[in-house]
Amino acid sequence: MTAALYPEAMTASGRQPPGGGSSPSRARLVRRAAAATAAAAALTPLVLTAAPGQASAATAARPARTAGTGRGQLVSVTPLRTLADKAAVRAELTADGFDPAPARYGVRTFRLVYRTVSASGRPTTASGLLALPIGGPRRLTLVSFTHGTEAYRGDAPSMQPHGFEPAPAYTYASAGFATAEVLYAALTLVSFDQVHRIYRSPAEVFRQPYARTIVRLLSGNTPDPQIIKDTPGTLGKLLTARGLALLRHPNPAFAAELQTADSVCTDWTPAAPLRLYYATRDEQAVTANTFHCQRGFAARGVRVPVINLGTPLSQGSRHYGSNVAATARIARWFTQLTHEHSPSA
Repeated sequence: MTAALYPEAMTASGRQPPGGGSSPSRARLVRRAAAATAAAAALTPLVLTAAPGQASAATAARPARTAGTGRGQLVSVTPLRTLADKAAVRAELTADGFDPAPARYGVRTFRLVYRTVSASGRPTTASGLLALPIGGPRRLTLVSFTHGTEAYRGDAPSMQPHGFEPAPAYTYASAGFATAEVLYAALTLVSFDQVHRIYRSPAEVFRQPYARTIVRLLSGNTPDPQIIKDTPGTLGKLLTARGLALLRHPNPAFAAELQTADSVCTDWTPAAPLRLYYATRDEQAVTANTFHCQRGFAARGVRVPVINLGTPLSQGSRHYGSNVAATARIARWFTQLTHEHSPSA
């Protein structure tokens, strides 16, 4: 898990902006924040949101819709949940298995639908979750939470009111940050092929009967339990000899895309404070990747601390546990950073 804070701020709703004049309506401020989030989401997986607001009765009754067809154009804003105060947020986080300690404010959430393009360049829409503190500071630092891979679109943060996916957004928003989680396309062997045509047919790399079902299973419309039930427990049972060879010795098209994915920590220089978190013997993510990233940043002259979270568990998984364990620590660190960068600090 990577945590970085970009110390930018926006004026919050319900208060007079510097220089006097009347404040915009709360509903309009929500739409402004949503539009900024949607535009950012369409351009990059890292989403930064704008100012918070409070939905009016008219806004809460039905989704607000906007016109336009361009990439990043906001399609709709739907109010979702209101956790009225700190106590309500802490009760939700406790039920979700997350540390409630960072909560200081109530939280209001919205589902944003915006226009974007698919991995193949075709027009489509995507959704994101916008979480805003109730009664928080006038100026809000912007936090993006890029959630873990979801094979089922019904598990997107904007579709789930409780549990593992929205809880980090509740945590950061209740700590006083404008927070966004955007649903992004996961890259698997199947999705790589849909974009880059790395094999001629699924039967070339997937064993039967999986070659006939794997594309449907990973289409985004199949819940995780069904995917697990309908696929084997090992790569050897899932992939053909050709499929295994493709992973060990990628063809040029596949190798080029893997190199792009692997450059996430080596082809840019962080300009913001950055930390890397990992769990010991994570069963889903190779922790060597964390230290690979640390070395990549060091080669660019940036010292990035690595924090070992130990062996936290969530749903029987250390991988999930690392997200739960790191979220509260990151929220506290972000709060410390905003205090250090505030004008009065």
